[in-house]
Amino acid sequence: MMRRLGEQLAVAERLDMAPSTVSRTLARARYGTWERALGELAAYLAAQDDSAAKDIPRVYEQCRRLMAQDRLAEAGQKLSANLSAAGIDTLPRKQQCLLHQLSGELNRRMGDVGRAVQEFRRALTLAQESQWAQGQAVVLNSLALCQMDQKAYGEAGRTLDQVEALAQSATVSDSTRYTMQGNRAVLYELMGDRDKAIEAEQALLAQMQQNEVDDPLILGNVYFNLGNSLLKQKKREDGVRYVEQSLGYFQQACPETDLKIAKVYTLLAAALDEHDPKICEYLKKALGGYQKNRRWDMVERVTQLLQLAYRLRGDEKQAAEYARLAKLAAKKAKQCDTLQPPADG
Repeated sequence: MMRRLGEQLAVAERLDMAPSTVSRTLARARYGTWERALGELAAYLAAQDDSAAKDIPRVYEQCRRLMAQDRLAEAGQKLSANLSAAGIDTLPRKQQCLLHQLSGELNRRMGDVGRAVQEFRRALTLAQESQWAQGQAVVLNSLALCQMDQKAYGEAGRTLDQVEALAQSATVSDSTRYTMQGNRAVLYELMGDRDKAIEAEQALLAQMQQNEVDDPLILGNVYFNLGNSLLKQKKREDGVRYVEQSLGYFQQACPETDLKIAKVYTLLAAALDEHDPKICEYLKKALGGYQKNRRWDMVERVTQLLQLAYRLRGDEKQAAEYARLAKLAAKKAKQCDTLQPPADG
């Protein structure tokens, strides 16, 4: 369980036991020694195979798969090791662009937005030098999200204008266009223009339905953002319906521990009546995703909500346990830089 979940708090929660019991059991099993041995063995085996340095496309796909499984640290190590071995400057410009784009996405997901912006700007320069319109559009979409994270909304708008111009004058994929339109709706929401955000989201959804788009990740983002906007306008029934649809799409596209799924469960719990029995179920599912991704700020918030939910139900024992977990999460959040929620919902 520790190997799969990665955190003692998550194991304690899943097995319904005290974290101190988990800690003592792992210590007796010499878990730390075993885990280090596995890491050293993996490093040794990787050193015996230099084919990754010669096969950047394969490395790119491997890193993508690791990121899809939320194994961000492993993806970062693989990307770093292979770039050092292969020498990124010796690669064709398009391959360099892809790798810098991937590095930017990885840094953003790990909370280092400043580093992500640097990587995206390098990727953009390479795409422009190779006159690769699709590559430029993809990078610009990612850069706009970083600018939203940094609250540079004017810059984000201008970046999305560049994507739109590229889409009108060059061959840019439909999915990239949809991503740009979805990002613009997110930008309206962040700027406080909720009506315009809903209008943009509904127009995008209608366009995607007309074109029979079946990409679950893009559809999940659109349904989630539209449902979130409707909930904020107190349109509960429609909002919940769209958010529930987004959950189905995200479950097709992402592992259960993905932050997107955790956010869906959190939003659904917040939208329910406080006496609804599903609240605790949804919050526990959200908690597992936040723990897996070490989002201690959200772990603290969700455990506080669980504390209140169980107190409302008269279960003081469970309420006290979640109060204790909330304090532990708060301590962990102070020990590291608290990540801010990414702008893409």
